[in-house]
Amino acid sequence: MHKVSWQGVDIAARAGLSVYRIGDETILPFISNVHPGAEGDLAFPTFALSLSDSKPVSDALTLGGMFDFVSDAPEAEALFSKVQKASGPSSTNSAWTSGNPNLEQPLRGILRTSLSSKVVHLELFGSYIRNYVNLKSRVTSVRLLKNKSP
Repeated sequence: MHKVSWQGVDIAARAGLSVYRIGDETILPFISNVHPGAEGDLAFPTFALSLSDSKPVSDALTLGGMFDFVSDAPEAEALFSKVQKASGPSSTNSAWTSGNPNLEQPLRGILRTSLSSKVVHLELFGSYIRNYVNLKSRVTSVRLLKNKSP
């Protein structure tokens, strides 16, 4: 992270790259059945920019503000997971859950303001997240392969 101060405004920035590899290539056909076009290797550029300032408005009060803009990679579990959940006494009636390697990168904007005194600190903030990871249900056909006994 790099920090500088310019005309009383504190500026902090960082940049990076998150690279994911599926690891177990055997689950890729399953995930591709649910999410066509899924790939096993993904890269997400990450960055953050923060601007903050505070000024005294009187001898007893200080007003502050901060703006953050952040891009993070999705969690690995949200991208690559394959879990079988038993939904009854027989394992043949089981539900599968899957990650989604086609997720877009979340972007967050956060605005924060504060009013402080020696006794009280009041803070208001709000945030907006674009491409937030939401769980969704999807039904797809599944082909079960049974081992034949010799």
